Amino acid sequence: MKYTCIYADPPWAERGGGKSKRGADRHYAVMPSQAIADLPVRDVVADDALLGLWATSNYLPDALRVADAWGFRYVTQRVWVKPSLGLGQWLRLRHEILLLCRRGRCPVPAPALRADSVLEAPKTTHSSKPPQARDWLAGIAPAGPRLELFARVAAPGWVAVGNGIDGQDVGDALRAIAVEQSRTCAAATTPPGGIVLDPYNGSGSTGCAAMLEGFQYIGIEREAEYIAISEKRIQARTKQPEQLTLFASLAASRAARTAGISLDLAALARRAVEEP
Repeated sequence: MKYTCIYADPPWAERGGGKSKRGADRHYAVMPSQAIADLPVRDVVADDALLGLWATSNYLPDALRVADAWGFRYVTQRVWVKPSLGLGQWLRLRHEILLLCRRGRCPVPAPALRADSVLEAPKTTHSSKPPQARDWLAGIAPAGPRLELFARVAAPGWVAVGNGIDGQDVGDALRAIAVEQSRTCAAATTPPGGIVLDPYNGSGSTGCAAMLEGFQYIGIEREAEYIAISEKRIQARTKQPEQLTLFASLAASRAARTAGISLDLAALARRAVEEP
């Protein structure tokens, strides 16, 4: 079952300005914004879901791009206001920003659940966020499993992923989750010895899952560069290249649209199986 609620506090590459050099990189490993955006969150999230994404003032534009890359649309924000002034060059900051983003048809909360946009809470350890923010997000999200990314503690009712908990890379953890989700789905819906067709191959999580369950796999991918990425990943995980068929449909899709023809993915799949 995929996650209906994602809560994330990414390690934005804050290195400190001016002479102080007291950035986040003095406390933990930071990540480039593009690496955060490239995390396979889309592979594990439900069609209808909420995202609570913490952003710093410096990285607010990057955070909006990350939300989009993860498949969410920004809707509003909440601010955590602290009791004392912090550092800053233009302003001495006393707040942090929690972006609320929506995916699919996730409904707006009932009037009784519409909280104050300002959350006043004390600071604790460096970069730790008030637990009230997590609890609030869970209270307005659709029913279903919840996932916290870059977690520092394992909160009750949440699957917590973060190298501060078990030392595991967040990207590796997400890919492992995606494979297990897809294995459950493939086993429940595919007959013995059957073929799993995925028209959105991506990084290959479904392919790994299908072949680990003993099925043949056909992956169709719009971006040709992902073919090599997913093929390498699937073969390294499954060691079964003879059960794998991958091909890019970008050029075929463009040609079909130009000719006014609807691309028949089922026909492409049959051809991939029949041809040696």
